[in-house]
Amino acid sequence: MVFSKDRPLQLDAALQSFNVATGGSAADAIRVLYLATSPSLSASYRVLHGEHPKVGLRRESAFKVDLISLVEGSSQVMFVVDDTLFVNQFSLERASHLLERDESLLGFSFRLGRNTTYCYSLDRAQPLPVFEEPSPGVLTYDWTAAESDFGYPLELSSSLYRTADILPLLGSLPYTNPNTLESLLAQHLSDFRHRRPALGCFAQSVAVSVPANIVQNVWANRAATDPTRTAEALLEAYKRGQRLEVDRYSGFVSTAAHEELEFTMRTDPSVPTVSVIIPCYEQANLLPDAVHSVVGQTFGDWEIVIVDDGSPDATADVARALANEFGDRIHLVQRENGGLSAARNEGICAARGRYVLPLDADDVLEPAMLERAVAVLDHDPSVAIVYTDLQQFGEGSVLIRAAEFDAELLPGSNQLSYCAMYRREVWEAVGGYNSNMKWGYEDWDFWIGAVEQGYRAKRIPEPLFRYRVRKGGMFARALEHDVELRRQLALNHPSSFGQLKRLRRRLRARFGSNFGHLATKRHA
Repeated sequence: MVFSKDRPLQLDAALQSFNVATGGSAADAIRVLYLATSPSLSASYRVLHGEHPKVGLRRESAFKVDLISLVEGSSQVMFVVDDTLFVNQFSLERASHLLERDESLLGFSFRLGRNTTYCYSLDRAQPLPVFEEPSPGVLTYDWTAAESDFGYPLELSSSLYRTADILPLLGSLPYTNPNTLESLLAQHLSDFRHRRPALGCFAQSVAVSVPANIVQNVWANRAATDPTRTAEALLEAYKRGQRLEVDRYSGFVSTAAHEELEFTMRTDPSVPTVSVIIPCYEQANLLPDAVHSVVGQTFGDWEIVIVDDGSPDATADVARALANEFGDRIHLVQRENGGLSAARNEGICAARGRYVLPLDADDVLEPAMLERAVAVLDHDPSVAIVYTDLQQFGEGSVLIRAAEFDAELLPGSNQLSYCAMYRREVWEAVGGYNSNMKWGYEDWDFWIGAVEQGYRAKRIPEPLFRYRVRKGGMFARALEHDVELRRQLALNHPSSFGQLKRLRRRLRARFGSNFGHLATKRHA
């Protein structure tokens, strides 16, 4: 049972190091209860789940209820906090079997051993208790006579307990987070003093908590003050594809249960900067053009996710051929036909990039599109969406210059094309593209949702996106259902359309009678 709040990078390290230390033998049994306090963090936890697919990840809704439901049904529970690193190989089974055999044991600590002679929390030396060694490398001691960390047997950072001992307390105590729970558990040590006076540990500790930062606001715990190790800084590092190099700490011998360590980072090559999502339905003949326009970008850190939306043509075969031609940065997702919104959503679910760029299979990018858009998002954290002017081609050749972004005017007049790059957290916060926009305008609906979440867009005044004009295209179909789609927009976003009359007056005053279709190539 792993607890995590707002620290996906440290959680990733805890999971990685646990799997290395145990040989991956318990990966299927890991359950993570996490709390993400922003859309960006939610998106990062989703990425983490993709990297650790065997781990059960559950977002906290009511901490106590969630915890009890995850613990119930198991005979033993191991608690781990996300700032824990496992630094030495160990057998989880040895600890579990000792707990089964020895009725005097309250639990088994993975953070204690003969080497932990200092208490970080109290900032003082701590005497070792009198140990017994029931088997080689495994120790037991009387916690009721011990001091500091050794006298603190009920804790959540890295200890194993019988569920039958812990569950009654989990049900009766009034707690709302791990910190208050641990404090309350410590107040109930007297419940176990006579019947469970012993605690087990390995001769050398196998886990250490790394107090790099504090994300809870319950206790003013001691922690490091390095500004590059704040939760916010580590989140940005995680989104850039950086991960803690857990092998660097293998064999580390700590002097305390908590110890400040330097972080050695590596960049995960499987986490690209940009994920280009290309849904395809009956456009297999045009798909190579779209893919080639991405391959030819001046910015090279990308992946392509092609979504075969149940297409009856050779979409899947063409996608596989492109993947064979250009390598493992092109991925194919196949699904039953469900429409553009659902296809985009599924593609984004499978994507790993920090930034998302939707691209339809019949459209193409200019070579500098990714480079220009990434530069804006990388250097201006206040901007979440970047869009450009566009150039028509095919059966039309009009250069369309987009309007500057205006959040107030967006419900009445879409300023953005569908092909705009945005931070993945935007998609997470909005909840994806809305499938009830049956005939189109799903991107307009998405942008309104993004604005309602507080996100801001910025225009690049260059035609970096090329839209193919052809008969029977999506934009033409959307215009045929314009009134119906606008009604659905209003139903989807009642707060944004609550002052529609005022907005219309402003739009007419600013743009005249054509305000409804200004400054956008298409709404779908």
